[in-house]
Amino acid sequence: MLFLAVFCGFLAENQREHYTEKQREKKFISRLLSDLNEDTAFYKKRIADLERFQKKTDAFVNVMTGSIKPTDYQVLSAFVPMLYHYDVQVTTATYDQMKSSGSLRYIHDDEITDALQKYYEILIPRTLGKPAEAKAFFLQFTAPYVTKHFRTQDMIINADTLEKKSQVMLNRTPESDQELINLIVMYGDIQDKLIVLLKPAMKKAQEIIEMIKQEYHLK
Repeated sequence: MLFLAVFCGFLAENQREHYTEKQREKKFISRLLSDLNEDTAFYKKRIADLERFQKKTDAFVNVMTGSIKPTDYQVLSAFVPMLYHYDVQVTTATYDQMKSSGSLRYIHDDEITDALQKYYEILIPRTLGKPAEAKAFFLQFTAPYVTKHFRTQDMIINADTLEKKSQVMLNRTPESDQELINLIVMYGDIQDKLIVLLKPAMKKAQEIIEMIKQEYHLK
């Protein structure tokens, strides 16, 4: 009888532990799914932002390389909308917590675990480097050009517009125009590469969402 009581107690404890782990698993999966959905929504928005930036870059180059030399106002009107820095906002808190606490073991599907590791430890870190690169390029090269050639008091940078119609560029030469074209094209190239990195990250996030829904029978 004593052995039976001990054995029953052992089974009950195992059941409680199993139930607790299942609850934790559901909690983490729910949070992961929420994080991934937020990331996917962000990627769609940021890619759209960057694609609009591509069009602005093309429009600027067209203004600068047209058959008729653009006025100072035309140059500045095309340039001001380019003064944007695009960051990457993703949520890694749930995955980081699961990894540090050993809770990734709650996910029994190795394919999902592998996909999560690729997404959070390879794809996301790759995207995070480009905004820093773009900001560093702007501060090192574009900002000094603006300081040297523009009257910033005549510009409303945050509004994508100019304070006055009568704009004047300082020390403008064919060489300084070409320098500005080079700066914008190079800055735009960095933004283009960010799109190239964001798209596979978004695709992987969407794949993981579908894998989780299928594995856990979620809608």
